[in-house]
Amino acid sequence: MLWFSIVLVVLLLFVASRILRPLLSDKQVGDTVVDNREETLAAIYQEKLNRLEQQYEHDELDKAQYDSAYEELTEALAQELPPEESGDGLVERPRFLPWVVAVSLCILSIGLYFFLGRPDVLLDPNIAAAESRPPSIDAMVSRLEARLGQSPEDLEDWLMLGRSYTVLERFEDAKRAYGEALKRAPDDPQVLLDYAEAIARANATVFNDEAVSYLEQALHKDPKLLRGLILQGVVSFQRGKRELAVEQWSKLVPDANPEEQQLLNQFIAAAKGISQTEQQTASSSAAAGQIKVSVTLSKDLASRVKPNSTLFVYAKAVSGPPMPLAIERHAASALPIEVVLDDGDAMMEQMKLSNFEQVTVIARISPTGNATPASGDLQGASSALNPAENPAVAIEINSLVP
Repeated sequence: MLWFSIVLVVLLLFVASRILRPLLSDKQVGDTVVDNREETLAAIYQEKLNRLEQQYEHDELDKAQYDSAYEELTEALAQELPPEESGDGLVERPRFLPWVVAVSLCILSIGLYFFLGRPDVLLDPNIAAAESRPPSIDAMVSRLEARLGQSPEDLEDWLMLGRSYTVLERFEDAKRAYGEALKRAPDDPQVLLDYAEAIARANATVFNDEAVSYLEQALHKDPKLLRGLILQGVVSFQRGKRELAVEQWSKLVPDANPEEQQLLNQFIAAAKGISQTEQQTASSSAAAGQIKVSVTLSKDLASRVKPNSTLFVYAKAVSGPPMPLAIERHAASALPIEVVLDDGDAMMEQMKLSNFEQVTVIARISPTGNATPASGDLQGASSALNPAENPAVAIEINSLVP
């Protein structure tokens, strides 16, 4: 409030100075205009007088004509000049006028603020503090409910309301909101998935037959819907099919982002019955430089594998030396295969897997057994990963080296 008052006073003083400057000056602007007009008239009549004298000197005019013309010029100039002002030529003005204007300006400005502004905020700083705080979720929900009462066909508002109810753990209300959204977008796989998850949350996070039905509809419309595929593994896990859940989640790991991979690895560990202590131990081993790699071969490329071909599985730094940090060599006929890359597979002591946070794992089949990639080799690779966070990765060899 103090800063607001200071700024207000400074602005008022600035505006007043600009408005009152002419009133406080000793000479009005009109005086300058009059002076300029007198100078212009004097110049014009001086030029006419000079021309008259030239005509007289060249005997174009006699004495009587010259005197008559001179008298006419003098009278015309006297008529066009403004009358002389009394005193020192200044227009008298009331001395108190500038101060009346200044006080009136301040009163008018403050009055307009109290009429059009927010004097309650100025007088009570707590109001400004309260209004500056972001609205609570409850307040947002109330506004959404009111808005949907006016416009019930707004799909995005129903989805937002469902998410808000979920955050507030009002799962039955979330189920109802997503149900309303589904009425307006019955073929949208994301909405179908939201409704399936809402049903499960309202059912103590258990996917019953109704929830599974909507989950299957969502995946039927979009078979690559990652969240739906993850929940599909959850359904398998909840129904006691742990091996199937592990298989479903493992397929998703290579294409997931780092956060999703971490979540999937936790799910896989839970499905395998690995305890929290064992998971921490596995993480410690990974931090020391260890990655478990599952390698498979695409059926479309199986006919291209020649007898005695060699499989190379290795890890390379995303930003670093081009040489492998860890590498293993196997017969291609051993596919599918699981290998463990660790610091023991390092080619150089100072270039170990545990020294790098971001690596890429590559599986390559060479018909010649050459460790250097060549055109025609079969290859598959993972996305960039942190061995400490992702100690396991699945790779499918599904492309040709150009």
